[in-house]
Amino acid sequence: MTPNFQNQLHGRIFRARMLRDKIGPDDPTYHLLMMGAKRDVFSVFDDFVTTLDNTGNTEIFWTPSANGGTAPVERTGGGSLMGELLFQTGAGNDQDSTLISETVFNADHRPVALFRVQMLSSVAAGKFEIGFADADPGATGENSGLVLVKATPTSTATDYAVIVYDTDDDSSVDLQADGTTDAVASVASSPGITFTTQTYYDMMIAVNEETECYFWIDSVFQGKIESGPDADGTTLLGLWAFCQTRDGTENTLLLDYVLAWQERVRLPRAIN
Repeated sequence: MTPNFQNQLHGRIFRARMLRDKIGPDDPTYHLLMMGAKRDVFSVFDDFVTTLDNTGNTEIFWTPSANGGTAPVERTGGGSLMGELLFQTGAGNDQDSTLISETVFNADHRPVALFRVQMLSSVAAGKFEIGFADADPGATGENSGLVLVKATPTSTATDYAVIVYDTDDDSSVDLQADGTTDAVASVASSPGITFTTQTYYDMMIAVNEETECYFWIDSVFQGKIESGPDADGTTLLGLWAFCQTRDGTENTLLLDYVLAWQERVRLPRAIN
């Protein structure tokens, strides 16, 4: 029997327009339910159960790299949860481990990404970024990553939206975004969260055609900014994960899985 992968709703195929009519994108539930509208949604899921797809003649989706540390690799043994990706920085100050995907997402397609992450091995001395980026800006030592300074938001990258934590600034986890057209902006998490070393957290980030960015931690809405990657129909974004040591303390971060999706059809920006 051929399975029917279309979700049915009272005899009709479940479509994205039903969610827009009944709920609307301002409700966080909207983004979680979008995955059910298979006909209208492009999605990517990786549970990292096999060798990272970054070599050979097949389609390459992930590009791992490192500056002094070890490029992300599949974790094996040690109680790994059905496949995990290990980011390991090394002990040198400001060394990092980085992962970026193919740039297949657009802000004007309302992309959403959910990362299940095991927190840094040293919460007191480290930096991480999770979200979307147009490119890897490359290693620049202390200033590596997309976010140059979190406390007074400035950028190394051009178009991005990330959940960022950096003990060089403070113990808050923030949402920061920038765009070719928009100015850099950030918001601290509220109600906020106190991270525990080597504990798993669900981190979700959403961007839309109005260059608005939202984020959640463990399904709790944490904040919104009205600035983000260009929604011009041409600026492409990839999935981004980054881990860095601070103060010479080696750091590890585990990525259990990534689930990301966006609408197949471009949504034009509203004319005010």
